Amino acid sequence: YILWQDKTKSQLIDRRGKVLFNFPGNLCSFNNDQKKIFAHVGGNLIAYNKDLDIIWRKDLFVDHELIITPDQKILLYSVDYDTIGRIIVRYDAILCFDTLGKLASKWSSLDQQDYLVKYMIDSAKTFIFKSAQNEQPKDILKRIAVSLTGITTNENERELIHMNAIQVIPPNSPEEKIPAFRKGNLLLSFCSYNDSIKSFIAIADPVNYQLLWFYSEENGRQIHTPAVIDNGNILFYANSFCNQTDDSSSVVEINPLTKKVVWQYTENFPDSPQRCSHGSCQRLANGNTLISNISGYIYEVTPDKNIVWKWQTNETRHLYRAFLYPEGKLDWLLNND
Repeated sequence: YILWQDKTKSQLIDRRGKVLFNFPGNLCSFNNDQKKIFAHVGGNLIAYNKDLDIIWRKDLFVDHELIITPDQKILLYSVDYDTIGRIIVRYDAILCFDTLGKLASKWSSLDQQDYLVKYMIDSAKTFIFKSAQNEQPKDILKRIAVSLTGITTNENERELIHMNAIQVIPPNSPEEKIPAFRKGNLLLSFCSYNDSIKSFIAIADPVNYQLLWFYSEENGRQIHTPAVIDNGNILFYANSFCNQTDDSSSVVEINPLTKKVVWQYTENFPDSPQRCSHGSCQRLANGNTLISNISGYIYEVTPDKNIVWKWQTNETRHLYRAFLYPEGKLDWLLNND
């Protein structure tokens, strides 16, 4: 089964495109042990049973990511705000809830500005990050925020960096050589919407979210859905933002020890009107890669870069991501018993 998501809804389909289940909201995840669905709907985090009866609801904006961890927690992105005169600055926040909706922990980049400054400076492409002697992190961030362009229809709203994906790192071979890759740490994606800042991937410990490992996208592209895969490498989807001349998108696999590209697939859909924002990738058990892009394409590519399956939805021109669930994984949801 394939779950695809766009700006307003999520849908489970089979390989023929037959709709098996319609979910409310633009983000959803499943707790298979408790047979619950968790979704973001209209500014609310909602827990449903399989019949879509509401179990509980929280007034909460969820941005980009909503996952169930191996220890049955709900991990998601939300936002905090700060103001600099008339300018509103968005800061990413990672919230962890139990399955009853009780907040277990929260980390906000607003409260960790020294880390944010350090890694933004490491990934900087322009002079705006050069700091004066003894300048405090909060002052540096204020100066950066004022220099950036607006990110929404509100011209006074700024976003320094945009966190858009989380993975709880599974057992992997690099953890023997790189302590940051220890099972249970968090792989985080920082996606830049500003030409001045590179997108980057970081690994954080799940207790205090100290950043332990770092990789920046040297080509200045956005990063989406990074994941540590079975061979220990990191796979991610990369594209240029729409204000750049190169609108190509690629799936990139890197070796975390060398940080070198070991495999890359560049999309080639001339009839695809938009390729410069969003997208996802997933390494499948058979070694192939499932890819989705904003124009509604979902397709499977072999290691030698042949497309063996392709489908396009006619319902959306803003497909956010798509992931495959092995057969049998969601039987509790699809069976009528």
